[in-house]
This record gives sequence, structure tokens and C-alpha cells, in this order.
Amino acid sequence: MKKLLRVLPVLLLSSSVAFADVVVTLQSGDGQGEMLISGQKLAMKTAGRGEQVVIRGDQGYMMTVDPGKKAVTKITKENMKQLGNQVNAAMKNFEAQLANVPPQQAEAMKKLMGGMMAKMSQPQQSPPVVSKTGQKRTVAEYTCEEYEVSRDGEVTRRYCVVPSSEISGGSEVRAGLQVMGDFFRELLTATQQGPFAKVIENPYLEFSKIGDGVPVLTEEVKGGQVVRSTTITSIKNDKIEVARFEPPTGYAVQNFGAGIGNPMGGGMPFRVPPQQR
Repeated sequence: MKKLLRVLPVLLLSSSVAFADVVVTLQSGDGQGEMLISGQKLAMKTAGRGEQVVIRGDQGYMMTVDPGKKAVTKITKENMKQLGNQVNAAMKNFEAQLANVPPQQAEAMKKLMGGMMAKMSQPQQSPPVVSKTGQKRTVAEYTCEEYEVSRDGEVTRRYCVVPSSEISGGSEVRAGLQVMGDFFRELLTATQQGPFAKVIENPYLEFSKIGDGVPVLTEEVKGGQVVRSTTITSIKNDKIEVARFEPPTGYAVQNFGAGIGNPMGGGMPFRVPPQQR
């Protein structure tokens, strides 16, 4: 799922006009991926295991599809808010229990929580700063203008953008990805008072600052080095069946967080083991 969500920010846009269906082909280090856009519906499929992320703006949910497990997980703002409340309660219970155990044991239990607890306790990330570099590049058949995204003075991503009017299907791509931006904004609004506010990002915050264009190249940057790049290799108009945006037949469907009663997962509230108290 993380891989899919990294690729989602490859494109963007805004418009309320109805457009034709489009199929976008993407190339990255993982191989060839695909994005399907049909009105208020988007589906992203990556190379490798064939996992998918589907956003149904018309029905207000996102789902991940795992062919290996034949499982579908649905995410809505309602179940994210509910899960956030559960995690908040479990974290408070956990912290209260830690206050009654020896420091060495408390530290060991914190480590068992992994990176989730650390990320939820860190300060809210600063908003992205997007700026033109003044550089023009050639990507496939396009001449594009480079933008850099930085946080706290460090470059985290680069986009090379072509005006949508210069790409066949560009307006459809931008209009479709507005749906993605709207969904994540609603998700963030629903969770802004909960623990997930610090672990969910909306890539639309970056896209909204790059003008009326389509990023044909996206580079993720870490420590000044490009660690991953994704390129649009084609955008085609093609009729897409509604079934491509629905749970596959025979797959188990569950809501995100179903059965989770504590920050570590599982169905029981977290407790410090009695034998170690």
C-alpha cells in the first residue's frame, strides 16, 4: 500500500467538467504501472504483486486490493475517525500503565510499539513549499518545466510539468486527480484531531501549486539524491468498465482497522504483561 500511495502523487488537477475515460501508463523502478480515471473513479495498479488502490469519489471511500490475499480493505473518513478514537484511548491506557512499571521495562515496551508511536508523538510536519527552479527538461517527447518541493529547507520531491493543453488527455488526468485531492482533504479533516493527522499526507497540497499542468516526471529526493522516479509514458482515451473500480468477485472485503483494539494491532486492548510488572 505504501508503494501505491507514493505513486499517487505523480499527477493532478481541478475541474468539474465531465471528461472521457483515460488510461495512464507509468514507468518506475518497480516496472510498469497503470492509472485508470473515469469521472469520480480512479484506480492505480503497480507492477510486481499487482496491488491496487481505488478511490471512489462518487461513493466516498478508498480501497486497497491485494490479489495475493484476495482481500479488499475499504477506507472511509468515518472509519478512520472511529479508529483514531480507539487508538487515542489505547495510547492513553498504554502510557498510564507505563507509569507503573520499572523504567527499563517501560523502554522495552515502547520499542515494541515500533515507529508508529514515535511518528504520532512528533511535531506536525510543516507544509510543503513549491517553487520553480527555472530549469527545463526533456522527458520522452515532452519539454517540461521543473518544480521543487521542500520541507523545512530540504528538497523532498521534483516535478517536471507540461501544460495540460499540450498533452492529449491531460485535462482528463487533471480533472480525475482532483477527486483524489478532494478525498484526502476530507480524510484529513475527519482525522485532524486524532493520531492519524501526523501520518496522512495530501499530495494535492503540492499539485495545487504547480499551475495548470501534468507532471510527466516525478522524482523523490532524499539527502540531495534522487531515490525514485516515475515517468508518464502514455495517456490514452479508452472506455473503462465500472467493474474495474469495484471489489473483485470472490475477494473478502473489510473496513480498515476492523478488529484493531490497540495501536499494535490485534483485537484485545494493550496491557503490560502481568508477569513483568
